[in-house]
Amino acid sequence: MVALTTPLIILYLEPRKPPRILNFFGNISYSLYLVHLPIGSRIVNFGGRFVSNVPSLLALATLATSISIAASYVFYILVERPSQKLSQKIKVRLKQIPQKT
Repeated sequence: MVALTTPLIILYLEPRKPPRILNFFGNISYSLYLVHLPIGSRIVNFGGRFVSNVPSLLALATLATSISIAASYVFYILVERPSQKLSQKIKVRLKQIPQKT
């Protein structure tokens, strides 16, 4: 079903500016991918020792997610964005390959 509706949405919906929250998560997505496991899983593993019911487990998951998002934002600001700006300054010269006649 998704395979059918996605092309229709792309073709027939008017392009709009995406919500700011989607831009935010789009910007930090790679940083979040890098830090969610080492940070989020440690919080869950540590906090899992102290929780015994579903509401506290949900609170622990929310805390781990929030801290992972915050850490990925810091990682994005300090590492990823400066690296992107630096990479734009690098110019590559492609060597011309002689064509065979």
